[in-house]
Amino acid sequence: DLVETYQCDDAEIIIVAMGSVCGTIKDVIDTLRSEGEKVGLLKIRVFRPFPKDELKEILEKASKVAVIDKNISFGMGGVLYNNIRATTDANAYGFIAGLGGRDITPDYVKEIIDKTKNPTGEVEWIGLKKEEL
Repeated sequence: DLVETYQCDDAEIIIVAMGSVCGTIKDVIDTLRSEGEKVGLLKIRVFRPFPKDELKEILEKASKVAVIDKNISFGMGGVLYNNIRATTDANAYGFIAGLGGRDITPDYVKEIIDKTKNPTGEVEWIGLKKEEL
């Protein structure tokens, strides 16, 4: 399979991510589900060929989609976010986190979900240490 889903069947918000951060996201989803929040995860297992058909089918069920990128294409935002925007009609919001090997903590995942509920429309940086810029 090109993608893996977790708790997406009735999710109002679906988080899209790749790699090791998905374990942390699943833990946060379990906690939020126990509190009644309908959140799911779509893990991209293969980036090329880009799984656009699978994404369209799964993401159309959610009212909002949070895309977590651990990379950046300067002037464009995250690579995964831009591919999703180009290939689906999902109501997607981009988040850049974990650059430079920084961890994406459960608190950061919760922050991403909160920002997805009340989006600014801009690609958001999570865990950025502005004082170090």
